[in-house]
Amino acid sequence: MPNKLDITEELISYLPDEDKVSVEQAMVTWWFNLRDEGGLRLTNTGYSTLCKSIKLQTYRFELNRPRAWKNKRLILALDRKLKWPYYLEKSWVDFFNSKEAMMARMYPDLESFLDLYN
Repeated sequence: MPNKLDITEELISYLPDEDKVSVEQAMVTWWFNLRDEGGLRLTNTGYSTLCKSIKLQTYRFELNRPRAWKNKRLILALDRKLKWPYYLEKSWVDFFNSKEAMMARMYPDLESFLDLYN
């Protein structure tokens, strides 16, 4: 499992000077689960920072089942299996890693992907 603190510190290094925040502030505002081993699901603030300030590429995966974002098992599986940050919305997931996004697209739905993905 990737180290969330290390990821956060590296992401902060890419922020323009006017958008710099402390590691503590980034940890609290960017991640849904603050525990280091808690997964890499981004909050709205974290997603906006990575997309707008750092300008990272995202890869959208449309969800077949509406309101999948309320499925706790799905969120836990995403947290356990994904090695890169992701953002979950009501009808889609944005991946920040092309390999994970490509692998997800090989399956008919997100649940099938997560069942088989390491």
